[in-house]
Amino acid sequence: MYYCSKMALCTWQDQGRNMTESLLDYDIWAHDQVKNRATQLNDEEFNRELADGTGSVRGKLQHLLWAEEMWVRRIQGENPGPELPIPDIHSAIPFYENWDTTRNGHLTRIRSELLGNPGKTVSYENTKGEQYSQPLWQIALHVVNHGTFHRGQISSMVRRITGQPIPLDLVLFHRN
Repeated sequence: MYYCSKMALCTWQDQGRNMTESLLDYDIWAHDQVKNRATQLNDEEFNRELADGTGSVRGKLQHLLWAEEMWVRRIQGENPGPELPIPDIHSAIPFYENWDTTRNGHLTRIRSELLGNPGKTVSYENTKGEQYSQPLWQIALHVVNHGTFHRGQISSMVRRITGQPIPLDLVLFHRN
């Protein structure tokens, strides 16, 4: 048996749902951690191309925005193709104002789909034109993991620019 809380026993299905919900909550928290620091960067810092090929903070954030939009559209049954347009905004505050408007809806949609149809399978075409089908819960975890990977890169970039990394550890989320 797995414990859902200190008082209640739960099934593996409940535990998996709780873990997925917790990771989606972590994703929101980590997004906000990065947003709070990125919006403190001036335009030059936000757009600065770092010399080793890692790109810019803006570029990494644009990639995350693109990937989230891509996956949400796939979950909805669309095939947006690799040329999915995203806004090209060069200042952090307007960038996040735009992203947060759509992001809240994206996460609500993913949660709603997970709760309403936990066994849902999503069929989609990747950017190379290859066909795949995967359970929605795997895609939700991929979206969180992908965001975690790139936010770690952004934290490192911000450290190079400002001298201070962005604290993103999962344990810090759970302590809040």
